[in-house]
Amino acid sequence: MFENILVAYDGSIHSVKALSIAIDLCRKYGSALNVVMAVNLPQLPESGGALQDSASHRGDLDRAAAMAEQAGVRVVTHLLRGTVASTLERFALENKFDLVIVGARGRGAVKRFLMGSVSTHLVANLDCPVMVVKEKNA
Repeated sequence: MFENILVAYDGSIHSVKALSIAIDLCRKYGSALNVVMAVNLPQLPESGGALQDSASHRGDLDRAAAMAEQAGVRVVTHLLRGTVASTLERFALENKFDLVIVGARGRGAVKRFLMGSVSTHLVANLDCPVMVVKEKNA
C-alpha cells in the first residue's frame, strides 16, 4: 500500500512520535522511509554559525536514521535548506511519496492562523495522504 513514506523530522517530541509511527508503518508494509529535515539556515560563510547549526541538524537526522535501522527499516535522510512548509511540499511533490507523516504541536486555531502551520500547509497542498501526528489531550 505504501512503498515510499516521507516523515518530516526536526528532533522535537512531536517529530519523534511521527518518526515512530512511520517506522511502524514501514515495518508493516515493507516500505522505504525518507526522513527529511528542512531548516532556514542563514547564508553565512562556512566559518560562521550556519555550519555549526547544520552539523547539529545532521546529528538529529543521524539519530533518526539509527532508530529506523535498529527496527530493520530502509532509511534515507535529507537535510534541506529553505522555508520549512514550502520546502517539504516541494520535496514531497518532486519525489511522489505515497504517504507523508508530520508531527503537530497542537496549537490553537488563533495561533495557527497567526503563525501558520507546516502540517496544515502540507494537508492543503499535497495530493498524497498526509498523516498528522499530534499529542493526545491531557
